[in-house]
Amino acid sequence: MADAGGTLTFSQRLRLARGAAGVYLFFISYGRLQERVFGFRGAGEKRFHYIWFFQMVDALGNALVGLAGRTAVGATAGRGVPHQLLALNGISQVASKWCFNKALSAGLSFYIATMAKSMKLVPVMVGSLLAGRAAFTARQVAQAACIAGGTTMVSLAEGSSKSGASTAKGLVLILVALAGDGVTG
Repeated sequence: MADAGGTLTFSQRLRLARGAAGVYLFFISYGRLQERVFGFRGAGEKRFHYIWFFQMVDALGNALVGLAGRTAVGATAGRGVPHQLLALNGISQVASKWCFNKALSAGLSFYIATMAKSMKLVPVMVGSLLAGRAAFTARQVAQAACIAGGTTMVSLAEGSSKSGASTAKGLVLILVALAGDGVTG
């Protein structure tokens, strides 16, 4: 916990830095692997179109992590856990992830997709506002704008030499994926 003045101790800052580095490392690794999958061209320049299989493998990994957590912590029945809301959240996450992967399969530039998903904080905040579950301070809005602007600049700078043209179908699917993130958030 932070001290009474709200500042973090050195140990807490170190833990935060390690956690952020881990998230960044795994996000980048996952993104690069995903780029290789969707960049693959088979015989006759065929693209990867097995999105539901990809989703199943991803969901299976998530289920195994959930099972490990449930085994470690125990069942949640009777603890006031809102299972219906968790189910809605899970459905919107799967739908959003499917739209994201389908957008890549449909020809969306990987860098545009990465930029869009990096800015998912924006639709999450808008969704929370529309649902009446949150109010954001000017500082929080400014922080979200800085994150979205920063990831946009990095994505465009990294992808300027590699990015191909994106298809209209891919752009529509990524917008639907972001709307799904808004529901999930």
